[in-house]
Amino acid sequence: MSKTEKIVKNFVYEGLGMPIILSSIKMKKIRGEWLPEIDVEKVAELVIKKLPSKTSKLSGNELRFIRTYLNKSKTSFGELFKLSHTSIAKWEAAGNSCAPISPSQEIVLRLYLEDYLGGVDKEFYKVYKALGESVYLEEEAPLKVAL
Repeated sequence: MSKTEKIVKNFVYEGLGMPIILSSIKMKKIRGEWLPEIDVEKVAELVIKKLPSKTSKLSGNELRFIRTYLNKSKTSFGELFKLSHTSIAKWEAAGNSCAPISPSQEIVLRLYLEDYLGGVDKEFYKVYKALGESVYLEEEAPLKVAL
């Protein structure tokens, strides 16, 4: 490495609107300032794939990132989950703190994202798609059991 390059073991990157820890990032000194040498689109792609399986609650900024990655307005994003744009705005207003989203809403959102990314197990996907097509039916339907 030269005097204008170095490797940073753990670099906190906030260019996607939330803190992300990037490992072993090459930094370049430009005009006296150390800047990361990264492919932002690649980082965004890696982040969107990691968020459905994140082990803690999603933050408001992570939810904003998901919405903008999907190129949705607050209204159209809310419509995906039968919610108002004001609900989405409240979630996103949490910033880097845990969003005020119910566990069931967060599960559905994570499942939707997995489905969007195409990473769901085939059997699970069949069940999820079937549920998605019937969850919001207005009429009641009895459970069918084959003996």
